[in-house]
Amino acid sequence: MQEARSDMARRRNLEREERLNMIREAAYYRFMRRGYAHGFDLEDWLAAEAELFSGHPEPGATATAAPPEPGMQQRSTHSPREDEVLKRIIKKHPQRDIPQIEGIDPQEAPLRE
Repeated sequence: MQEARSDMARRRNLEREERLNMIREAAYYRFMRRGYAHGFDLEDWLAAEAELFSGHPEPGATATAAPPEPGMQQRSTHSPREDEVLKRIIKKHPQRDIPQIEGIDPQEAPLRE
């Protein structure tokens, strides 16, 4: 009887780990599709969880799409470290620094919230 309980507990743990790995992988694919943009981890996790276990995939999401090569960034010419530095600069002075980085007029830059 005790052995049967421990086997069931092991199976549940494996199922839980498998489920978490599936969510983790789906969330990572969302991260890649967004061009490795950081700061959306919770949204990616929740959307991946809903997509995997609701039975209704999100429009545009394909399970068979090959991910880009892991070492390459999609939309940035900077290293991840440089990207983080730029993000901090923009957060401090968005009207001043966004035009320099993206080439838009200062009048069109968003106000800092």
